This record gives sequence, structure tokens and C-alpha cells, in this order.
Amino acid sequence: PWPLLTQIGDWADVVPDPVILADRIRLVADLTGLDGARIGAWCVARGVESGLWAASLDRWTGFRGADDDLAWAAGWADATELLSG
Repeated sequence: PWPLLTQIGDWADVVPDPVILADRIRLVADLTGLDGARIGAWCVARGVESGLWAASLDRWTGFRGADDDLAWAAGWADATELLSG
């Protein structure tokens, strides 16, 4: 349920710095010709959706828990803000 850009490295253990996430977005944007801010916004939306789904199943903490998914969404939001200026 996570954005493909999330699933790199030790993605289940830690949310990378927003600068690293922004670099991932830029790479995909350059390769696809898509707008980086829109890619980032999609990652935020997907993270929030996944967090809400986990919460609806009472999965609040840990891997696949709402806290982890929403932490990723916050990381993507910070990265998207870096791209948006």
C-alpha cells in the first residue's frame, strides 16, 4: 500500500530526511517528465490513506501501523514543500 518511492533501502525502519525524499521525487520527475510537486503530493495522499486504513483496523503502532504511515506522509509533505519552494 506504500508509494514505490517509499520502498527503498531500510524503508520499514526509518523515514529518511526530507531532502533525500525530495531527491527521489526529482529523479522520478526527471525520468517521467511529470511534475515533482504532484508526485510528492500523491505520496502524501497515499500515506495518509494508508494511515487511516491502518487506524480503522486498530493498527496504531509499528510496521504497517497508523503512526508509521502518517510519519511517512509527514516526511513526504516536507519533501514536497522543498520542491514547491
